[in-house]
Amino acid sequence: MARVGSLAADPDGECAERDDGLGAGGGVGGGGGAGGGGIAYMVACPGIAGNWARRWTFLKADECNRFVVGRLSRSSRARILPTMLMTMRRLVHMAAIFPVLAALATVVPACVSYEAAEFDRGAIERVEPIPPEAWPARRVEDLERIARDTPPRIYRYVLDGTKGEDELEPQFREALRRADARIPYSRAFGQGIIRVVRGGPGPARAIRPMDESMQAALQPPDQRSAAPTHADEPARAGSADLLLRDFFSSVRFVSYSPLDETPGDRRYERFLKMTSAIQDKYFADRAAGIKVNEPEVLMMLAEGTRIRLIEPAKGVECRGTLVHIAGLGSIQYEEPVLNELLARGWAVLRIATPRVWWYESSEFRIDSPSDVDPTARRIAAAFDDLLAESAYAAEAALDWLAAERPDLPQRPLAILACSAGGLVAPAVVARMPERFDAAVLVGTGANLLRISQTSDLTDGGVKLRWGPDLPVGGLRSRLFDRYLKHSVLDPYHTARFLRDKPVLFVHAEFDSTVPAESCHELYLRLGRPDRLTSYVGHRLLFFTLGGQARRIADWLDRAASQPHHARGEGAGG
Repeated sequence: MARVGSLAADPDGECAERDDGLGAGGGVGGGGGAGGGGIAYMVACPGIAGNWARRWTFLKADECNRFVVGRLSRSSRARILPTMLMTMRRLVHMAAIFPVLAALATVVPACVSYEAAEFDRGAIERVEPIPPEAWPARRVEDLERIARDTPPRIYRYVLDGTKGEDELEPQFREALRRADARIPYSRAFGQGIIRVVRGGPGPARAIRPMDESMQAALQPPDQRSAAPTHADEPARAGSADLLLRDFFSSVRFVSYSPLDETPGDRRYERFLKMTSAIQDKYFADRAAGIKVNEPEVLMMLAEGTRIRLIEPAKGVECRGTLVHIAGLGSIQYEEPVLNELLARGWAVLRIATPRVWWYESSEFRIDSPSDVDPTARRIAAAFDDLLAESAYAAEAALDWLAAERPDLPQRPLAILACSAGGLVAPAVVARMPERFDAAVLVGTGANLLRISQTSDLTDGGVKLRWGPDLPVGGLRSRLFDRYLKHSVLDPYHTARFLRDKPVLFVHAEFDSTVPAESCHELYLRLGRPDRLTSYVGHRLLFFTLGGQARRIADWLDRAASQPHHARGEGAGG
């Protein structure tokens, strides 16, 4: 029974933000993204953007971990240190380009054209929903029990059975009593469970009696008098409480897939296994009487799809809800658009992007032409499972808000999805097409398998291994076609659920990360909606996205207020 979802902390992408669950806030957390130096090269010569992306070398996650803990091998050190030195030299050379970059940044946003939709949405025929049995399965029969049995506190250490608590040395007794996190809320919604995780191990937390909000959260829904959604007390700057609260605190959607080949981001699982083995050896050598808690318990701190609610500032009336699914490394460039929408009264419900497309790869072997169709079927099932998880997470999150925050209006309801987030957005809408009123898709496309194998950034979690002497070119095209035949939730198919709604399609004419051909294919599958075309590459599209913030917000304000059958006024003003 596989848990499906994404990891808690992602220093290279959107997870660098601080997730505070239902705490209100007027701003958007930051994260990593395309580096300014890389963008400078692309501005100077857009034609080498793909080459730049291929040449830029990142440290592997496992090598980074070993480097940090002083366990880096000599061979790894020989590979990594030259890369670091080369990167530093490049940054020095790029510094001279920054003034040019700043000047060009004021010019590039003007290189954008607008084209209004070419069809009347009122003439679109009703699309039949995807049958329930066609959606990837989740184990739902035990959700209520699992939610009910979720422990209110997660402790990293437990007794190993050799000593009683009163026999422990003081430092081990203190470690035993210290909770790593609280889970004040756990409830089944739809295809999974919504959990609120509050990180922070302070000793006062461990010995303090359960507070009223936690008691209320553990009551049955019909007996709760108020939603336990208030923020925690501030942590002390520089404390372990602050660091762990930043790492773990969030709202999460957790579901259980029966699929054996479920894509997953297992970095925290591997890290937990490594650190637990080291700690358990230390405890055994010291006859400490304690051990690291079971992995199934500690994984509750990191498993699942992260959810975050960001409300408009105090005094700004909430006019609707925006579901936001960010790109893998573009969140900081999406912030100006989000802040503009927050200022106009949109509440932002962020659903984390599945990062397995970047960090994890599953190998698929094709040793003969007869392997193409079954391999395409397996890949389609894996991708559909991943797309469905985001759709289930968004569905559960909206139901959760309806139950716990009825003061936040969910009409109009729009979706803003960027880059990798845009790959899952059509499936989200397909899950509940009647709920959404408008969509903005930025830098995204159709046919996930082809995108994964032609992108200049990632293999999309799919590593194809071809047998010797095979005509790879022809078989690869056939694999792409057969994948679409077996897929249910690829944007190529689910785009039809957006045709009766206002859609603003924002794309880069020279995109090589989400290849421009795939972007154009999605544009056609959407029925040629309103679009903004930037005559740049993928990274510059996002680097200059802030210059289009007001334009996008104006379009969304108009589109979301119109009935579905009304033709959009466009974003060309």
